[in-house]
Parts: sequence; structure tokens; C-alpha cells
Amino acid sequence: MRQRWLLLMVVLLPLCATWALTNPMFASPDEPAHMARAQGFSRFDFTPPYETDGLPMSAPDCFRFRAEVTADCADYTWGTDGTEVETKTRDYPPLFHAVAAVPAVFVGGLTGAYVMRIWMGLVCCALLAWAGALLIRPGRGRWPVVGFALALTPMAVFVSSTVNPSGITAAFSLLVVAGVVARRLYHDRGRAMRWAVGVGLPGLVLVRRDGVLWVAILAVTLLPIVLADADTRARLRGLDSRGWTARSRAIVLLGVMGAVVIAALWVVPVLHRFFTTGEVGGNGSRWQGIEVLRIYFDHMIGTFGWIDTYIGQEAFAIASGVCLLVVLTGLAGGRRDFVAAQTLSLLALFATPVVFGMFLYPYFQGRYMLPMWVIVAVVSALSVGSSDVGTRTSGRLVVVALSLWWVVHVWSLVQNLRRYAVGFRGSWRFVATSAWHPPMMSNLVAVATIAVAAGVSALAVRRVIAVADGR
Repeated sequence: MRQRWLLLMVVLLPLCATWALTNPMFASPDEPAHMARAQGFSRFDFTPPYETDGLPMSAPDCFRFRAEVTADCADYTWGTDGTEVETKTRDYPPLFHAVAAVPAVFVGGLTGAYVMRIWMGLVCCALLAWAGALLIRPGRGRWPVVGFALALTPMAVFVSSTVNPSGITAAFSLLVVAGVVARRLYHDRGRAMRWAVGVGLPGLVLVRRDGVLWVAILAVTLLPIVLADADTRARLRGLDSRGWTARSRAIVLLGVMGAVVIAALWVVPVLHRFFTTGEVGGNGSRWQGIEVLRIYFDHMIGTFGWIDTYIGQEAFAIASGVCLLVVLTGLAGGRRDFVAAQTLSLLALFATPVVFGMFLYPYFQGRYMLPMWVIVAVVSALSVGSSDVGTRTSGRLVVVALSLWWVVHVWSLVQNLRRYAVGFRGSWRFVATSAWHPPMMSNLVAVATIAVAAGVSALAVRRVIAVADGR
């Protein structure tokens, strides 16, 4: 377990570190606001306004949402230490900002901001590698490797390397999925499996305001896999309510009543919007959640920055093709419990943003879909591995899928660097002449760093495949 974890850290950490260092500071959604609250936490200031070291909160205003504006317009001059800041992140659950606050105890300024990014990348990579080590087992085949890889879209790696809660949210979701799969598929009863679920579920609730929803989706979509376990079915059959105490009955009754109340609060507004016309909060009709669904998927795979840095149509087509190939192959010939879990997770992936749009628009973002996408990716790959197709094509198809996925990740890093150096439609010769360079390196060094990080990750993935093959 430890060796697999270390190996997966070698796969993930170079990519996350490269993202953190080559991306302009605050070039991530709401990063200044999240950083301000984290700094407040580091000073034991837990209520707004938060005390900061003088964060230049408006620095990204000149380039955010403007794909053609280069990052050299930003003024990163730090203000006075002790400056208090009001942020819209004040009502977020506390876990993410408490974790992000650790570096701010020791270092501040622009250097401290980059250290905070590296720290969050390290935390997210550690959680993701833990999940991967539970999924990928010696001699168990290559498809769990594909599932783990597809779960990490370029957007997932991007948000994991910035001060944004979407990265750690995806990591917690993947931990839960990996723990359930390890228990069901590998009959793992070890502490790593139990702790993965025990950390992942409360982690989701404590990092996002809608964390309870993600936990509910995980519970429902993974239920077919859980119920396919013979031991679980035997325990359920052995339950005898006649032997329950009055306290136990009361707890179960309160739980059922709570679930009914939550469902009513969730469903009634949706039904109301569905059967009425007009605008949702003055921001458009209930159907806009459907109209922008394609855009959400684009964002989930690779629209970086403040939704202003695009992966490009070619890379998106490649990524979509790989994902569709795995998902459809799994649905066509996978094992029954995996196919059922796939179907439920796909329904959740498509329906959740539409449902949100029916009574709250705009709110949803493509990166919010990552906790659901990791379920689809992992279960789909396992479904392919359980089919005849997976057995026959476990060699070449896996290599092709992983190779194309690697290309998409590398392209994302280069495309992001180009956008801030010369603008999204600027020259590809940005390495030599450009308006902006990362603060700690030239664009030439940045491209070389991307190449080295990609090479190290690719070599580590080859070793991961060898482990999965039992070699």
C-alpha cells in the first residue's frame, strides 16, 4: 500500500506543482477570497472581516473573464499587514480554509501565496494517491488505472494545485469510491479502506456548502456495488427489528423523518419551477440549466482560470472521445452491479446541474461536477474490466487511452501558459517573446518544467501499469 501510494505521488505531484508555479497568482476562481479567509484562520480570526497580510484582492480584475488580456496587467503589490477583508467565502464550511491556513502561519506575501498553492497541491495529491493505492492492486489488471486516470480531468488537477475547494472535494469523493470498491472488489477489510471512507464522507460535508448532496449521491450511486456483496446482503437479512431497543427505533425514525424533510425541501422547489414559467431569481428561465449543460462538461474537463482559459476544441474532442469510449463500453458489457452504478452516476451527473438550474441560476459550475464524475470514471473503467471486451483488449486499448489522456494534460499546461503570456489567440512563439512570464522563471524554463514533469509522470504511470499487471 505504501509503495503504491509513493508511486502515485510521483505521478501526481510533478503535474500539480507545475500547475501551481506556472499559473499566475489568483488565476483560479475566487482564489483571492479563499486565500483571505485562510489567512484569517491562520491568525485565529474566524469571523469576517478576516485579517490578512495585505492581499491585493483586486489584482486579477484586469484579466479575469478576458481571455485575450495577458497577466502582466496585474499589480501584485501587497498592502499593509493586518488589512481586514470581507469575502463571499465567509459561509463556507471551515475545513478547507483551516487546511489551507497552515502555510500562512509561517510565510506571507507573494511567496507565501505560492507556498499555499504548493501545500494544497501536496494535500490533494496525498488524498488522491491514497485513493489510487486502494483502487490499483498488483495483478488486478489495468482498468483500475484507467478509472483513476480518467477521474482526474485536467480541471481536477488544476483546482487541486490552487487555493480552491473543488480540488479537495474531488479527492474526498474519490477516497469514498476507492474505499467502497476496495471492500467490494478486493474484499479489503484493512484500516486504509475504512479510514478512506471515514475521512472522505465527513470531508465532503465540511468543505462545501452542498457537501451533503454529494454524500447522498455517493450513497445512492454506489448502493448497487455495496448490495452485490454477499456479506452485506447476509447482514441485512439478519436484521431483526423485533430485537431493537426503543432508543434504536427512535433513532431510525428520526433518521427517516429527517430524510423525508430534506427530500421535500429539495424536491418541492424543483417541482414548483418545473410547472411554472418565468425567471429564476431574475436570472433566466428554468431551462437554462439544460441549455448550458454542454458548457458545464467543457468546464469539468478543461476550462481554467476564471472560466476564461479554454483547453481548445481539439483537446476537448480527444478527452471526450476517451471518456465516451470507456463509459459506453462499460455500459455495453460490464457486470450487472457496475452497470447499475454507472447508470445511476450518469443520471446524477446530467440531472444535478439541471435541477439546480430549475430553482437557482446562475450558481452551478462545471467544476462542481467533479465529485460525481469520479464515480462515473472509476465505475465505468471497472465495468469494462469485468467484461469480455476488457479481458481481450486490456493491453492496447488501455495504453491508447492513457496516452491520449496524458497528451490532454500536457496540452492543458502549455495552453494555460500561452493564454497568460500572449493571450488565448496569441502566437505559439510565446516562449521567446511575450508580455508575461511566471514570477520565478521564464516561459522557456516553464515549458522545460512542463516537459520534465510530464516525462516523470509518464514514467511513473508505466511503473503503475506494471504493478497492475503483477510484474
